Amino acid sequence: MQVRSEGKASLRSKSKDIAGGSSGFMGVIKDTVDELKKVHAPTKQETLQATLVTLAIVIFFAVILALLDWAFRGLVWRLV
Repeated sequence: MQVRSEGKASLRSKSKDIAGGSSGFMGVIKDTVDELKKVHAPTKQETLQATLVTLAIVIFFAVILALLDWAFRGLVWRLV
């Protein structure tokens, strides 16, 4: 089995080709600005929906943990 070694320059050019970005500090700044243009703030409806989903998941797992705690507490009291 042969392992091919690639130089740093080759890896940099491949990562540049894959990412489609520019090299150097100004390239990073340009890429960052381009990505920030794609970002949007969630609407009030999206925020409310995400909050309600999060609360539902937290309450669900709190109930599950409370039931497990109750069951194991009873089991331990019977064994001791």
